[in-house]
This record gives sequence, C-alpha cells and structure tokens, in this order.
Amino acid sequence: MTVGVASAAYRPISLFSVYAPEDISLHEQLEKHLSSLKRKGSITLWSVDKILPGADRDAEIERNLNIAQIILLLLSADFFASEHCYDIMMYALQRQKEDHIHVIPIMLRPIDWEMLAMSGLQVLPTNGKSVTTWLNRDEAFSHIAESIRQIVLALLNHAAVNKTITEKHLSYLHWLIKRTVSLDIRGIHSTQRLSQIKLEEVYIPLQARHEEGLHIIGPTPFSKALETETSMEDQALPSLPLSHIVTRRDHLMLLGEPGSGKTTFLHHLALEHALALCNQVEDTGVGAARFPILLRIADYVEYGMRRGKSLSEFLVDDCTRHECPTAALADLLSAELQAGRCLVLLDGLDEVVHADDRRVVVQKLEEFVRRYDDVPNVLLSQAEERDTVSLH
Repeated sequence: MTVGVASAAYRPISLFSVYAPEDISLHEQLEKHLSSLKRKGSITLWSVDKILPGADRDAEIERNLNIAQIILLLLSADFFASEHCYDIMMYALQRQKEDHIHVIPIMLRPIDWEMLAMSGLQVLPTNGKSVTTWLNRDEAFSHIAESIRQIVLALLNHAAVNKTITEKHLSYLHWLIKRTVSLDIRGIHSTQRLSQIKLEEVYIPLQARHEEGLHIIGPTPFSKALETETSMEDQALPSLPLSHIVTRRDHLMLLGEPGSGKTTFLHHLALEHALALCNQVEDTGVGAARFPILLRIADYVEYGMRRGKSLSEFLVDDCTRHECPTAALADLLSAELQAGRCLVLLDGLDEVVHADDRRVVVQKLEEFVRRYDDVPNVLLSQAEERDTVSLH
C-alpha cells in the first residue's frame, strides 16, 4: 500500500493556460506535450477554448483562475498587445504573491519582456530562447513539458503527505461498491430464485479492437470507438485487452452486441476504482485510481433530461434514487468533477429508443464532455449504432 502516491494520483494539480488568440496553434502543441501528465491523472489543464457556447465567459475564467495551482503565461507580442491577457497576467502575479502559486512564463515568440513585472520569474525554455526560434519546436516543447512535470511532481509529493479520503468520500464509495460488487442479473430468466453472484468471481476480461470507420459528424471526444465483438471479416484486425486500452484513452465509446459484457465491464471498472480509493492503492489494474461515477443514460432521459436537467445536475438525483446516503452529495460530486478526478461511466445509449430523445441526449452528452474535458469517460452502445451515433 502506497498511501502518498495514491493520494497524489487522486488529486491532480490544476493548470491554467493563457495565450493570445494568434498563438492558439502553439498552445495546442504545448497541450499535446502535456497529455501524458493529463492521462496519468497528474494534472488538469484549463484554457479559454474549453468554455462552452452560452456560458458566462468571465465567470468561467475567474473560477478556473482562482483554483489554478500553476498558471502558464504563453508570451508573445500578441500576448502583451491583448488587454485581456495582460489583465490575467497581473491577476496571476497577485495570486502568486498572496497564495504562493506557481506562475510560469513561456516564451513562444521573441519579445523584450525584461522590464515587465514578472521579469524576475524563471522563464521557459530555461535557455531564454523562444519556441519559434528553435530548429525543432518539438524539442522546445519537450523541454518545457519536462520542466512543468518536475514542478507538478514536487507539488504532488508535497500534497501527498497529509492527504486522506474524507468520510463523505468513503460513504459514497462504500455505496457504489455495494451497488456493483454483485453481478447484475436483471434480464436473466430463471424458474428458480437466483442468489447473488460476486462480480469478480465470474468476470472475464474482454478483448477489443479499434473501429476507425465509425460514422461521426465532426471531431468529437468519442471518435475512437471500440467494439467488444469481432466479426469474421474483422478478425484480421488486432485485438487488445479492453482494460489495457481504457488506461490509454481519455474518452471512449464501446460498441458491442447485447450480452457481450459491456455493462459488466463498466461495473467492473467502477468497482475496481472504488476499492482502490477506499484502500488507498494507486494502481487499480485498469489505470490510476479515480473517483467513479456510474450512470444509465436511459434513466437520465426519463428522470432528468425531460425535466430540463443537465447531465451533471442529474448525477445527484440518480445517486439519491439509488439510496446513496452521502451527505452534501452535490458538493462532493461537483468538486470531484471540477478537479478532474472522476471516471464517468455511461451505460446504454442504445436503450434510448426515440429519435428525438436520442438527438437531444447526444447533445447533452457532448456538452458534458466538453465542460469536463479533463475527466475520462466511457460510453456504451450496441454495435449496430455505429452508423447513427453523431456526437458533435
């Protein structure tokens, strides 16, 4: 048992990146180089491109700026020409002085900044050479990402010393374990009373293959779809353990025939993560321990969406419907989602039978994913849905 490491993996460091619109392509390159830290659950990274249409832009910026532990200032002439960027920079420097957060200037393009207020800070790259002047920009971003990684690890190690899971966490996790520890026997017809069967006594690891031809309108987080069954014509495609794939993808859609084990796999994921957090174990066998949330999409449509509730709002209602005893549950789930510590498991898109409901719920799912972009999630549907799923 490694309590410190488990706590560190469970509570990622919040990063806030600010850049001029003209530098968005450079920002995206930096984000790619930080993706391994995101995938491991070491960091969350927020920037203005994460704001959803219709959201209060200023409120979203202020909220994420106030919770950031590291603020990245992506410097260029356009950055300093922007009043918006300059205001955020000055606020970041104020937070650094008052809250002792990390403010990291990153030189994207050449600029004379030595006379400015943050000239005393250590700039990246550490040689003071702006990214665009490097012969190999990947090398520059790799250097920057490594420096950020060292700061993140130092913060995680410091935070791990006294971090414990609260009674509220344990209450929720014990409830979820009780809900998933036994095999779901709904739909199994029997003339005799069926006793409870422990999930882990009968669980069989699944194999999956990449389905690159899924018809999806526009790029979405679920563009990488997986199938849990293999037809004769697809047997030539490589098959991998599904648990192996899940640890390497932030957003997945799993497609499979009825009875192929999709729901059981989701319950297995929820159970393993809940047990790991309760026992403060870092590795679940299916990725670093995360706060699991399990939801049946058809329930959301019937009890939440038709009543005008967003998916995030309905999560609390769904737990209450299933007799979750945790006090202040809304605050707990909101905090875990905002911090990017969750693993959201969404079951049964194919069970939404009406086309109008399907269209709306897909939109709601996409809004949820974009709002919590740093939160890994897994969505299940039947294999025949591959040509009708349009998450955009």
